[in-house]
Amino acid sequence: MTNQYNNIGAGNSFNQLVNSGVVHPTGILICPFISSTVTGFGDYQWKSQFDTAPSTISPISLINFQVSVGGVNQLQSTLNYTYENFIEQVSLAETLTSSDFGVTCGLFNQSWWESSRFYYVNIERGLPSDKLNPRNINLSFLNNSLVPIDIITFIIYSDEFTIDVEAGLVTK
Repeated sequence: MTNQYNNIGAGNSFNQLVNSGVVHPTGILICPFISSTVTGFGDYQWKSQFDTAPSTISPISLINFQVSVGGVNQLQSTLNYTYENFIEQVSLAETLTSSDFGVTCGLFNQSWWESSRFYYVNIERGLPSDKLNPRNINLSFLNNSLVPIDIITFIIYSDEFTIDVEAGLVTK
């Protein structure tokens, strides 16, 4: 699931319900870009043929960072999100979901993250009974950069299907 929020002013706070009714959310990825209002191209940074976005993005600093799922904060405290927080969140997701996002094989390093700041929070934690109920996901942060920004959020969630190999039926 994706959402886009535009023109978050320099030094402004962002506090938004980014999605409601999500069953079994596992992670949220926030990709900040320089706002389309200041790029000079008249369009989004990630759509410009003159920019390397979206494979790289701007080194935009987000502070006082917090994600809540179903009204429960997912981070122990609001963060001035750093590379160490990124590594912790992605490593935790790799452990819980048995996926390889590239941290353990050296795909990401600190200099890459400092120049292309993606923000990831693992929201897999919780009781098994909570995962079956629809929950709201809220995001809050302070734009700590000198320019307005646009953000794109990606919510990752898990689902289960049953495949009858003999009959070829897929049921939920």
